[in-house]
Amino acid sequence: MSIQIRRAAADDAPVIAAISRLSFGAAMNESRIRHLLLLNRNVTWVAVLSGGAVGFADCFLTASKDDEVRLELDLLAVHPQARGRRVGRRLVRAGIERAKRLGAASIRALVAADNHAMQRLCAALGFRRSKESYVLFVISPHPASPHKNNAAAVLIPVETLTYSGIWIEGGFSQAAINNALFVANERKLTTVGAVASNEDAAAQSLFRANGFDCLGAFDWWTINL
Repeated sequence: MSIQIRRAAADDAPVIAAISRLSFGAAMNESRIRHLLLLNRNVTWVAVLSGGAVGFADCFLTASKDDEVRLELDLLAVHPQARGRRVGRRLVRAGIERAKRLGAASIRALVAADNHAMQRLCAALGFRRSKESYVLFVISPHPASPHKNNAAAVLIPVETLTYSGIWIEGGFSQAAINNALFVANERKLTTVGAVASNEDAAAQSLFRANGFDCLGAFDWWTINL
């Protein structure tokens, strides 16, 4: 029987959580997944085989400082028993086609340097890897500056199946971090994050000094549409 790709529905929440647990070893909140799927804010797909979901992909839209719309491929997971059947490839292709229909300028994925399977998949589908590598920093918001400061950075609100947060992009500074923490606390978001160049020692020191956790080395993989 062939694999079918369709938009995820609220009733897919339990199986999405189960596949995530098997793939990533981490529990996902079924209520949160169901809520977001009902709101239909994200672009979430499931791969179906013999009537049951065997994989999923979750994407969301962001905009750059130049107002360029991007579709971010955030999560991709396939049930262990369905691997080797190109399920992931079909899910990513569905995301690419959806990005085109949404008018996005690009679709991109932040991929861990040691996630060789995802790196190979991106290369096979025509994504281009960034010339430099990056370091991912995250923190759970804590009380910060009581007011916003002038900062050149872009603060990007994101809502994913696993967290709600603010990402700091470009123009890294103490003022930008304070702004992000302020907004996150104000909106009761769970995460503030940033992706800094592996060559930007000053930015890395700044995030570490502010208590951010370093989650390791990553590459951006992008297709311009």
